Amino acid sequence: MKAWWPGVPHHGGDGRSTEQVVATGDYGYAHSCVISENFPLKSLGVKTRDLVLLEFADDVMSNDAIAEAARLDLTRPTYEDALYFGAQHRDVQRQRPVVFLHEPWLGYFGRLDVLCL
Repeated sequence: MKAWWPGVPHHGGDGRSTEQVVATGDYGYAHSCVISENFPLKSLGVKTRDLVLLEFADDVMSNDAIAEAARLDLTRPTYEDALYFGAQHRDVQRQRPVVFLHEPWLGYFGRLDVLCL
């Protein structure tokens, strides 16, 4: 199943920090590594992106999810997509986990991580 959110605005360069955008998402928990130092918001001006969330019937490995997105001719999301989507669509994260398979961040302890809502 696909869920489509057309025209999710990015407000990069609007003066908000990563921490402020995360706070807007009203999460029950936000990992301490999701900060401007690790996930800086680039000055993009206001632009929009169409986001498609893929839902799988069973657990899948990330490489399988990425391959399915490529098969559907979808580009990989960015971490900015995750941050702004979470801030604008707060209830989606309460319905089910949402994983954004952007280029991984080399996290603490040498792990590769992506943002999950």
